[in-house]
Amino acid sequence: MLRADSSLHRPGVVRYLIEQVLSSSRSDPVLAKELAADAAWLAEQIGSDHCRGVAAKAQGHMLALEGNYSAALERYERAVEVFGQIEEPVQVARTLSAALQPLHYLGRYEEAAKAAERARRVFEAHREVRRLGQLEVNLANLDFRRDRSEEALDRYQRALDLLADCGSARDVGVILRNILVCQTSIGRFEDALNSYREAKEHCQRHDLGQLAVECDYNIAYLHYLQGDYSRALELYKQTRELSEQVGELGNRPRLHPVG
Repeated sequence: MLRADSSLHRPGVVRYLIEQVLSSSRSDPVLAKELAADAAWLAEQIGSDHCRGVAAKAQGHMLALEGNYSAALERYERAVEVFGQIEEPVQVARTLSAALQPLHYLGRYEEAAKAAERARRVFEAHREVRRLGQLEVNLANLDFRRDRSEEALDRYQRALDLLADCGSARDVGVILRNILVCQTSIGRFEDALNSYREAKEHCQRHDLGQLAVECDYNIAYLHYLQGDYSRALELYKQTRELSEQVGELGNRPRLHPVG
């Protein structure tokens, strides 16, 4: 369709494709990857460097989701290069923030630290409070994966403070869920139960069905860790039923923090 209709060769269509990539990245990753490739092709036809950058970044996201971290970094590096050439520092910083997870999975910790600091300086200079909060979430996720749960909790709390007023309902819900996971992992079960109640109430208030299911899944795991196996099994069964209700049975609830 894009090849046949030149009237679609405009930046607005690239932006639309990128929006669809982000909205379908987890529910239909095959489609999302194809849309990212379409956006990259269209960006070349238009000859827009900004479009080239956002398309490369979207391709990086999809490659990272499928675990192809080396290829993801190549696309992120391309996006950083393009955004740098056209002097869009916030886009550079957003791309660097997204690249942190692939860098960590590849063991390139020093590069990740430098990328995070570079992104932080840009976000602070441009008063991008929401981006600062999301950067803290990304760094907290990495701390957790490196068994630094206490450091991760501190970062999640900073992120919550930053995003309480400017973040989306999902931003806040993800942080509350991740705090619950961290507290469970280090045996702070009473704190985790309190966090669960807060997270579940938030998810119900803002109609975040899948996130609410993930909270239930993780609280079932908490009961399992405490040796309350019958209660854990009961909650797992309830979680499955809730997953079916929200249409997310194919997406296994997460037992680890994510951004």
